[in-house]
Amino acid sequence: VLDGLDGWAARTTKTASPFGMQLDSLADVVSFGVAPALLVYRWTLAGAGSNPMRPFAVAMILFYVACVAIRLARFNMTFAGSDMRFFSGLPSPAAALMVTTVVMNFPPPNSGHVLTLLPLTLLGVLGVLMVSNLRYRSSKALEIHRRWPAASYAFMALLIALVASYHRYTLFVMAVIYVMSGPTRRLWTIFKKTSVQKVEPSHSTDHPTL
Repeated sequence: VLDGLDGWAARTTKTASPFGMQLDSLADVVSFGVAPALLVYRWTLAGAGSNPMRPFAVAMILFYVACVAIRLARFNMTFAGSDMRFFSGLPSPAAALMVTTVVMNFPPPNSGHVLTLLPLTLLGVLGVLMVSNLRYRSSKALEIHRRWPAASYAFMALLIALVASYHRYTLFVMAVIYVMSGPTRRLWTIFKKTSVQKVEPSHSTDHPTL
């Protein structure tokens, strides 16, 4: 919420600047990179001295934080000429939401158990998605509130009610749907291209004889 408010305040007061954008990105690296990574590190007890998963945990944490920094740096470089309807790569706030909702909804795995690999591997998968070229829809460019204002207000009211009543489950489902939307969109695009190529009739180059 605060990540969205600071940009809105800067645009509203017309105080946006390149310095502010870089400072915002540094804050995002801490909020959406370092904090979720350390949360998983403590939650899985990977920092215990006798835990055999500790080297793998350290590697995944460093990889995740590095991908967050790369994702934000790339966004700052391509922001001016990019399509405002889509993000290139998974946004770091969505990755952090995925990590934190996993911690909120599932019990911590036993120290040294093989299940410890799952949340640590999740950090690696999210890191790859952030630096990938998969397209993720941006909520800032959605036109649903203009086309169907009544329906959009009703949907927002329902969403707020679900978050207020069942915040753990609602946020987790939202995070999973959004994280999977990028790969699903890419697979659907590939499927459509393949289907079109199959149904297109083959044109013969032979000329008919009279």
